[in-house]
Amino acid sequence: MSLTVFKYFLKLAAIFSILSQIQAENDSAEDRGHKIFNSYDQNGDGKLSKEEVGSIIISGLREYVLHGEGFSGIDTNQDGFLNQSEYNVASDFKSRLAISENNHESDNFFILMDTNGDEKVSETELDDFLKRSAEETIAKHFPLVDVNKDGGLSYEELKNKDNI
Repeated sequence: MSLTVFKYFLKLAAIFSILSQIQAENDSAEDRGHKIFNSYDQNGDGKLSKEEVGSIIISGLREYVLHGEGFSGIDTNQDGFLNQSEYNVASDFKSRLAISENNHESDNFFILMDTNGDEKVSETELDDFLKRSAEETIAKHFPLVDVNKDGGLSYEELKNKDNI
């Protein structure tokens, strides 16, 4: 499955997706970075596991795909599904993703989510797609960032931009 639409977002989601949640304006950048990292380190072991990173990616992608509206917010006819028209209106792909007039990537993206081919995307299909996207991203990028190969991403590994 091609995930080029999310390539940039996925690579940075684990590090930058919650910068807006940091409230302490007078903290140093290093302190803010540690707070962000620690907020995602659910078990407090000083490393982000694949599961923790997956959770970050899914949450960030869901917010991005639904534009903060929630599923029901873009399901304008309230039938419990997103059709192509609802999705295109909510997404506004041409401006948000800089897709040219000749590119049908928004259609292809919708098709990737519509796994049963009924021309509608249920919330379950969306969640399954996001989970698959996160799993593929982790499989591809996690080993590149986990420099010491201990199965977790430390703050220092994530801080090193050469790893991302």
